[in-house]
Amino acid sequence: MGTTDTPYEGDPDRVRPDGDDREYLERHLVRYLDHSGSPQAAFAGLRTLARDRGPVSAASREHRIVERASGVIAVVGGKLSSARVIGAEAVDLACARLRIDRRSRTAGEPLFGAGVDATLRERLRAGLARIHIQEDYADDLIGRYGTEAAEVLRILEQRPDWRGLMAPARISVAEVAYTALHESVESIGDFALRRTSLAWRSPDRGRSQSGRIASVLSSVLGWPSERAAKEIAVYADELSALGLGRPSGGGSMHYRSDSSKETGD
Repeated sequence: MGTTDTPYEGDPDRVRPDGDDREYLERHLVRYLDHSGSPQAAFAGLRTLARDRGPVSAASREHRIVERASGVIAVVGGKLSSARVIGAEAVDLACARLRIDRRSRTAGEPLFGAGVDATLRERLRAGLARIHIQEDYADDLIGRYGTEAAEVLRILEQRPDWRGLMAPARISVAEVAYTALHESVESIGDFALRRTSLAWRSPDRGRSQSGRIASVLSSVLGWPSERAAKEIAVYADELSALGLGRPSGGGSMHYRSDSSKETGD
C-alpha cells in the first residue's frame, strides 16, 4: 500500500521495517481504506542509489548508465519497474560503442508469458475440469504465469500427486516443480517468498507447506536425502531474518525495505 524511504546501515541480508516505518504505513492505511483488521505481512529491501557525494536523502532516485575507461558499461540505480527501459538504453549505448547499426528490440518484444487469449483460458479451464480441479484455478495460473500456465497444466496432468492446492494462497504443488524447472527456484524461500505469494498470504508464512515444497524440489532437483530437512530449517531462519515470525491471534505486521530503505506491504 505504499513505501517509506529511510537510511539503513545494517546487514543487507537482514533488512526489516522498524517501528517508524510501521507507524507511518498504518497511519496512511486507515486514512484511505475502511480497514479494521491488522495487516498480516510487510517487507523491506535496499534500493541501489547513484550517489556522488552528500547525504543519501539527496541522492537521485533515477538510474544512471556509466561508461568506464575500460569500456565496461555499468547500470547504477533504477528499479524493477523501469528495468526494461534501462536495459534498452544500455543495449543502445553498447551497440553505438561497438559501431553496430542496431538498436534494442525491447519496445517491440512482449514480456515473457504475455499474449493470453480467450482460447488459452478456455483450454486451461477444460483441462483442469478433466482432472477434477476447480476451473477458476485457471485464473490464478494465468495471473502468475501467463501463457506458460499451459506448462503447469501439463505437469498437473502427468503428476496426480502434485495436484493439491496449498490454501489459502491457491498455489498448487505442481507449481513448485514448474518454477524449479523453468524459473531457477533452488530453495523453499525462492518459491514461497520470491516466485509466489505463499509466504505473504498464508497465516503461518508457508511453514506448514515447507515439507511438501522440499519434497518436490528434492524430486525435481535431485537433492540428496538429508538436504530436505536442512532446507526446511534454512527457510525458517529466512522467515525469522525478515521478521516474519509465527503469527499470534491478531496477526502480525512486519515489512521488507532501500540504503535508503523502502518498506511496503
